[in-house]
Amino acid sequence: CMVSSGEKEGGPSMIQRLARVGASSRVLSHSRERLARGLHHPTSSPETMQRVSVLLELANREGMEVMARAVQDSDLAVVEWFAAQLAYPTSDTSQARTLLALSDGFNGAVSADLVHRVPIKKGSRVLELGFGGGNALTVMAKRCKEMGATVIGVDTSIAACKSALAALEGEEALSTAVQLRSGSVADFFPFEDGYFDAVYHLNCWYFWRDLDFSVSETARVLKSRGVVLTGTKLGLVKALFGGRYDEVADYFKNVDLLEYKEALARANMRDIHTEFLNPLGDASSLTSYTLTSAKKPRGWAFKPVRGPDQDCRAIPEPGSWPPYPP
Repeated sequence: CMVSSGEKEGGPSMIQRLARVGASSRVLSHSRERLARGLHHPTSSPETMQRVSVLLELANREGMEVMARAVQDSDLAVVEWFAAQLAYPTSDTSQARTLLALSDGFNGAVSADLVHRVPIKKGSRVLELGFGGGNALTVMAKRCKEMGATVIGVDTSIAACKSALAALEGEEALSTAVQLRSGSVADFFPFEDGYFDAVYHLNCWYFWRDLDFSVSETARVLKSRGVVLTGTKLGLVKALFGGRYDEVADYFKNVDLLEYKEALARANMRDIHTEFLNPLGDASSLTSYTLTSAKKPRGWAFKPVRGPDQDCRAIPEPGSWPPYPP
């Protein structure tokens, strides 16, 4: 990655400052890589990638909704490619990088609206789960810089980490307000109980392999009376795949908002509310979302219960979210 042109010669770079957080490991575990990649990326032929390029150009030219109709008329290999990239973005092809940028752009209004609803004050620590291309993370970093707060962003996709870092490199003054981590919500979060004042995420919980575990970890690292804000755009997911959704349903682990809210309740979160929002006031599914908020009560107590199917899975110890870049 390039250092911004405003970097002082001999001084610490933006990259070095973003990587200042200590961690016992600086490499994603092999088990996590296998779990993350095991389902997500079938091999795509040159013909498939050529058809994907045509669809992405269609999105650039005529919009996501037009592209969605074309995706639904495509063969399974193309439909699976889009589902795979949504679940675990990569950057090894120009098509993957284009889709990541497109997704971040289409989510821009929603990201900004969600971020500005997160309550912060001087000294606050905020966690974003699954920051994707870094759109919301950059907006939050600006808020935190102004308020004297800090945001930590985590994403399991190295491509997302690279994209977010690129977005932040042009914002040199933000380096003291933001930290990037590469990691998975399937791991124990490497933070002490009650570390964060708020947690937020957009289009993230659909891909959590163990919904109850990740929700309970989110609650654990929140301070008493801390809030979690969740942005959901499942309608957009269904609109993208239409009648083909069942063919790629395995890429989306959780698609029932009621189940997510029930998981919050099982984690002893309180004041769980849902509202439908449209920041731009239009009828497009691209600019509307459902906001779910929940609060951690005083005296919160919860012991995560893992089922027998998870007992044999190796869960890394705290400290397994190394800073990005390593």
